[in-house]
Amino acid sequence: MRVMREEVFGPILPVVAVDTLDQALELANDTDRGLTAFVFSQSYPVINEVNRRIKSGALYVNRTHGSAVQAFHSGRRQSGVGGEDGMHGLLEYTQIRTTYMKF
Repeated sequence: MRVMREEVFGPILPVVAVDTLDQALELANDTDRGLTAFVFSQSYPVINEVNRRIKSGALYVNRTHGSAVQAFHSGRRQSGVGGEDGMHGLLEYTQIRTTYMKF
């Protein structure tokens, strides 16, 4: 479905039934996008596996969207441009220089 492959900014929740976690991750990663992902599970091994394999800039576990300003936010692949917020986001606005001096 087109809605499963494109970024949709709105109250839309497409659902596809799968038989395995591998199949779910394959479908979730089969896109050019990757801004945010969500997983709802009471299984710590499942959560760790999703966290390790999902191709997204942010992952929410057992909760809805909402972020901390001190956290870095960025997308993956064709989602988002650069990053923002947090220490790493601040680095996007800086230029590092090395100065060698002798007195």
